[in-house]
Amino acid sequence: MIQEYLRKQQDKSNDYKPVFYDLKRAQDLQSFETLLETHPHLRINDHIDSQLKELMKIRNPTKRLTAEEYEEKVQAHLGGISPEKIWRVGILSLE
Repeated sequence: MIQEYLRKQQDKSNDYKPVFYDLKRAQDLQSFETLLETHPHLRINDHIDSQLKELMKIRNPTKRLTAEEYEEKVQAHLGGISPEKIWRVGILSLE
C-alpha cells in the first residue's frame, strides 16, 4: 500500500507556476480577493515590515537605529506610500 502511494506521488509533477497579482491594479485586486474568498484555507505570509527593517539595517551598518529612525527611513524609502499599496503577491499553483 505504501509503495503504491509513493509511486502515485512520483508520477505527479511538482512543477509550480507563479501567478502574480499587482494589488494596485483593480482587476488584480478583484481577482486576488476572489481567490481568498473561494480558497479560505490559503495562508498569507506578510513579512514586508521585517524585510524593510532589515533593508534599513543593511543600509546603515554602523548605526544602531531607534524604532523612530527605522520608521522614518522606511517611509523615506517608500516615498510616503503605504506598504499595503505596493504589494505584489505571488501565488504558486500546481500545473
